[in-house]
Amino acid sequence: MQYIRKHGGNLKEASEIYDFPVDKFLDFSANINPLGPPPIVYEIIKENLTEISRYPDSRNLELKKALAAHLHICQNNLILGNGASELIFLLVNCLRPTKVWIPNPTFGEYEVAARGVGAEIIRLPLGGENLNNFQLDQLESIKSGEMIFICNPNNPTGQLYNREFITSLIRFTEKKKAYLVIDESFLDFLVNNEELSWRNNICKHSHLIILYSLTKFFAIPGLRLGALLANEELISNLDKLRDPWNVNVFAQLAGVAALKDKNFIKESLKFFQEEKDFVYEKLIKIPGLHPFKPSANFIFIKLLTSITSTEICDILARQGILVRNCNSYPYLGEKYLRIAIKKREDNLKLIDSLKIIMAQEND
Repeated sequence: MQYIRKHGGNLKEASEIYDFPVDKFLDFSANINPLGPPPIVYEIIKENLTEISRYPDSRNLELKKALAAHLHICQNNLILGNGASELIFLLVNCLRPTKVWIPNPTFGEYEVAARGVGAEIIRLPLGGENLNNFQLDQLESIKSGEMIFICNPNNPTGQLYNREFITSLIRFTEKKKAYLVIDESFLDFLVNNEELSWRNNICKHSHLIILYSLTKFFAIPGLRLGALLANEELISNLDKLRDPWNVNVFAQLAGVAALKDKNFIKESLKFFQEEKDFVYEKLIKIPGLHPFKPSANFIFIKLLTSITSTEICDILARQGILVRNCNSYPYLGEKYLRIAIKKREDNLKLIDSLKIIMAQEND
């Protein structure tokens, strides 16, 4: 089965299909911080508009310094990119794994990137009540130089892997000399993100790689900004292959400014801690819906009646509300949705619409 390349946040496409103004949609399909971008990002871009006529610093030096300090790692252990997605493609192009193992359902670009270099794809179905585990013995045949991706918290399920399991997985892949890529793009939305991150292990384990995103937490998808963290040798090899101007001048300026705004970070964490619980508690009271208790800034929902995810998405879109249809993910079919956490007023509009849809379905 080929992965269907589909993502949230396709406002222009939705506008064309539903004849609805782009700026009037309530977009729950993209997992972006509704409090952002930080005001300082707008200010720094306005102050530096003349920089558009100059090449950006190909070393990304100021941003590397700022991010390394923020993450408490060495500059030589990170490389920056035009979003984490660019770095996924750069990584597989550099290492050229012959086989890539991917627990599913998960972010689809791992598979797209791997297929691009001719790798064989091994899908591992996620199991358990929360779709957040698989068995290590499923990897018994993994070989040196092969690669496994895990997303933690996982997209679209919003679930964390068990910490003891990841510890075992790191040891297992290190012993096999296989690369383990942990995508932590949504980890910043958790209050205890520093203790949950595995980035402090990259110098101890030569085959461990971490993906990091600033795009989502700081709400700058139009600029795009991500990082890859790994041992110095791998970072050096990746640096030789990357586009020298892969991070534009405004993304560099915005990244440095955003990382300095500790109040924005603090307020965002407080907001999501409260709002995701509020939305979850409302959703579990709607007959016919089974929301998964969220770890990140979005909620994964299973449909328990005959209505399909495509039907719900269509009804909501005609009301100007976009949610993520999860039918493009392996194993999910037409029974799952993903919704981002937005501001209270917008969340209530979505909840009210879902109540009406499911009440009509249950009549």
